[in-house]
Amino acid sequence: MRDLHNGQMPRARRLQDVLYSVYHKEDLKTLAKELGLEKLSKFTSAELAEKSANELLTKTVMQSRLQWKTDREIKIFEKVLEAGGMYTPKNPNESSDLASFAEDEYVFWLADEETVVIPADVEAAYRKWYTPELAGRRRDQMFLTACLWTVQHYYGAIPLDEFYKLVKKGSDIPQRELKERILALPEEFNSCVLIGDLVVDEGAAEDDIYRRIMEAQGEKEYYIPSRKEILELYDEDYPASQEECRKLYEFFLRTFDMDEAQAQDMTQESWQIFNYSHDLRDAMDLINEAELTFDDDKELQEYVNLLTGLNNHTRMLAHRGHMPAEIAAKNMREGKMPGMQESGRQGAGSGAGVRPTILARSSEAAGMLEQIKEELEKQGLTVDLSANAGITTQTVISADGKTVQTQQKKVYPNDPCPCGSGKKYKYCCGAQK
Repeated sequence: MRDLHNGQMPRARRLQDVLYSVYHKEDLKTLAKELGLEKLSKFTSAELAEKSANELLTKTVMQSRLQWKTDREIKIFEKVLEAGGMYTPKNPNESSDLASFAEDEYVFWLADEETVVIPADVEAAYRKWYTPELAGRRRDQMFLTACLWTVQHYYGAIPLDEFYKLVKKGSDIPQRELKERILALPEEFNSCVLIGDLVVDEGAAEDDIYRRIMEAQGEKEYYIPSRKEILELYDEDYPASQEECRKLYEFFLRTFDMDEAQAQDMTQESWQIFNYSHDLRDAMDLINEAELTFDDDKELQEYVNLLTGLNNHTRMLAHRGHMPAEIAAKNMREGKMPGMQESGRQGAGSGAGVRPTILARSSEAAGMLEQIKEELEKQGLTVDLSANAGITTQTVISADGKTVQTQQKKVYPNDPCPCGSGKKYKYCCGAQK
């Protein structure tokens, strides 16, 4: 592949000229083959570029590709057009969304890898083929995809009539067509399967996991998020605008001098830990795995406080999309519990006690927690540095080979296994305990 030059690209440049300047002949043959063109060996590179460009600009091909774009992808594509066909993305999200059009050969990066261009004939074809009818169909399909994504994060499984409540938040798909529309989605846009009248996350359908999830969820009502929440969950893979997520994101940016993409990834992983495993100690270990260190105890305490807040106000699959704090408040109103507990361990599907016991999962985490144990306990949090640890016995031979001693050492689940296998203790000798 050859890079586009860094100079000003004439706005009138055609797609075929860009393809010819970007790709070698073998790449052009591959592209032409993907587009269904035949008898390619007799064509020159220029002819392959022309034929591929002509095919990419047809109504059939362009509409088939546009109909699966997200709202955000369409928005940034049109932003580039409004900028005259050349634009420098302002953040990682814009770059990521433009990458979708780059894969379709409608957007190209200049050699500086910072600026994108859209050929003039691509814009002309887009204006012609992206009709209001196609726009409506695209929005319905992508919102349906976003709703299916919500099932994975918030429910595991949900009755079709309850699922339709999500769909109505942003689509005009008739309820009688819902099953048919779900089944018609391409595999890459459908994260669920239909089992009777249930919409089930594909992963949870294996080995009937969804049945165990539903049993654990009990009689809890299904939380129905807003259109904005559904789209954000699909675009970001976590509720990025939720206050607790935003605070944690800002903490990562400020404390560890991360860029936006790194801070977003750390926040997303933290949210997913609480959503799926409800375990603050796993979130603590993210810091160790990322090889990050706190400057002082104050930073560490702030981090634990943020994680506790996120845990209390995370929409969890175990609660059908409700937060533990919401479930606790509801139980109190209904007289199902005497009051919100200030401490106590959280089990999967719990929610009665929203202040968990903090256990270390690695030696590094234990060291950090030990520094601020007293302060955390003043806040009503319980810190147990031993309950999660195993004890291993090691034999130590002196340098002269004459003295043999045995030592007992505390080992945590995420520590390297003392046997030297290279695995974590929990996946090696610890798994046998």
